[in-house]
Amino acid sequence: MFIIRDTESGRAGDVLSSLRRFSWLNGDQGFNGKPGVTHGDEKIYGIDIVTTGAGDEVSESEPVYDAGSDTFTITRTLSDPELTDERQAEFRDEVNRTAEEVRLQYITPGDGQAMSYREKLDEAKACLAAYATELDFTTANPSAGTYPLLESEVGIKGANAWKVAELVNSTFLAWKTAEATINNLRLQAAADLDAAATVGAARTLVEAINWPQPAQ
Repeated sequence: MFIIRDTESGRAGDVLSSLRRFSWLNGDQGFNGKPGVTHGDEKIYGIDIVTTGAGDEVSESEPVYDAGSDTFTITRTLSDPELTDERQAEFRDEVNRTAEEVRLQYITPGDGQAMSYREKLDEAKACLAAYATELDFTTANPSAGTYPLLESEVGIKGANAWKVAELVNSTFLAWKTAEATINNLRLQAAADLDAAATVGAARTLVEAINWPQPAQ
């Protein structure tokens, strides 16, 4: 008896699009392009995957057996279909999801957290406007509670409220620069997707987006 067994489904006789490697239950294995190996009354075959064409969609032929090499060959054909409105929407969603993931490398999500950022930034700007240098701040020694959110991070993010304000402001400026880039890339991708004619072209432009990354 000669069988092909898919290791994922465990079913004999099936050649699925996911089929790459075959094995018996006892762990013996055969791999792509290698001849079959006999084990008792079972035989495991290698598979050659031959790819033709270029594009996004994949179709696979039925396996063709070659007795000389004792292997099966599956021909995989790639085609590049027209970009439909539905597929275009999927690519747009992918771009928007990635843009948000990149944003979250700079900020913490949540409405409450966003409000905290805004209030803390307001305090930072006020502190830096009132005291041009750390020395000015320490000399003035403003009373506790003047900058409550900044003060809540003293000893964690900075030695005093002025140092925390400096960090908050520099972090904001880095985020603002990144957000401008993210927004530009997202809008440009939307325009490019409008002009794309095929799924392959759309996939290429989406994968080519060079999103900003925070400094390590």
